Amino acid sequence: MEELWVNNNPLTALPPEIGRCAALRYIDASDTQLHKVPKELATLKNLVDVDLDRTLLKASQKTPYLMHGTMGLLQHLRERAERFHLKQALMETLKFSVYHEASSTDAGASMLLALVADIFEEFSDPREIRLVIRNAARLFPPLLTQATAHAVRVRHDELARDNARKQVRGRMRALWRGVHAMLPLLPYVCTLATATARPRTYGHAHTHCRWALTWSWRCARCTMTALTPPRWSAP
Repeated sequence: MEELWVNNNPLTALPPEIGRCAALRYIDASDTQLHKVPKELATLKNLVDVDLDRTLLKASQKTPYLMHGTMGLLQHLRERAERFHLKQALMETLKFSVYHEASSTDAGASMLLALVADIFEEFSDPREIRLVIRNAARLFPPLLTQATAHAVRVRHDELARDNARKQVRGRMRALWRGVHAMLPLLPYVCTLATATARPRTYGHAHTHCRWALTWSWRCARCTMTALTPPRWSAP
């Protein structure tokens, strides 16, 4: 099925199973009582147009639809789907890796749900949430009763700064290793200017040479041997 026409009827919702219609390209749900569309629409790669005019779409979906049309709505749904999967991943990580015993009780499970909700209020960037999930054992305190979203934010920012410093040090070490490896290959003399040109600064900043030298000659005022072939010949 490539087209779905459900317009002009009292429809209030689209089923999540619509995400299985991989060939779907067009949906007309205009003039309905539809108040939201399922996030599974974002998985339909062939979907190019959704007509939701004159519906009761909730504000969080209506705004991107009115501003950017179908593509804006689908992007919003993808972001919501991503946050949903990240929330599930964080819940499983905390439940089975960090607070396994505490979450086994009803009270602990309720506290864990509230904590995850607070975390997603504190962190809006998916990249930050992935970092929280990967480093949950380092970011969350050992006791569930001591865990707060604000404390995780503070610890997260400290870890991010530490990682940034490590990356800078790693790049500097790599740069220094490259420079150090090139040192034996660098010429140990100045490159000379032509006889007709005004003296110019080359190499190690000698400007007194006016005559180009051949391969193995020495500069008259320099104690270093020319290691680079001359680009010009003396007149």
